[in-house]
Amino acid sequence: MTVDFALLAVLANGPRPESWLGEELATGRTGLPAPSAGQVSAALGRLARAGLVTTGQGHDPGQFRITASGQRELA
Repeated sequence: MTVDFALLAVLANGPRPESWLGEELATGRTGLPAPSAGQVSAALGRLARAGLVTTGQGHDPGQFRITASGQRELA
């Protein structure tokens, strides 16, 4: 499992802020070694550029959420 895929899997459960995502991946529940904050940030950037995640607007700025394209990547 890659950091990118792990982030998509976690975000499938709902929008989360970047800091929470990094902490969640660091717990080891994904089976990955704990990624650095830089790795999480870079992965979120790649996913956003690919249209697989988006950042929240309005009432939840700073929250990342999976897009329909991201959901299809998980399937």
